[in-house]
Amino acid sequence: KKYKAEYGHCSVPQKSYTPDPLLGQWVSTQRVNYKLRNQRKRSSTTDEQFSKLEAIGFEWVSTRRGRNKKNRLAASGTDEKVRKNTVTHDKS
Repeated sequence: KKYKAEYGHCSVPQKSYTPDPLLGQWVSTQRVNYKLRNQRKRSSTTDEQFSKLEAIGFEWVSTRRGRNKKNRLAASGTDEKVRKNTVTHDKS
């Protein structure tokens, strides 16, 4: 909650959050547990804990990683090339 209050989001960097490095590790663990839960495997995080995290806007997938990939693609021009070469299969 404190991180969200300060930064306005729950996308805690896993390795580079120096004020509390353990927070980044904890967030990573919660994301792994969420993935396990969705695969119907055992998770150490309870349904109640998942609900509480969702209530504060916890980001189950790291958006930082997605932004970095998108930025790399845009910088290389690959993003535009992929869009131009995408084939859609419309069956109507």
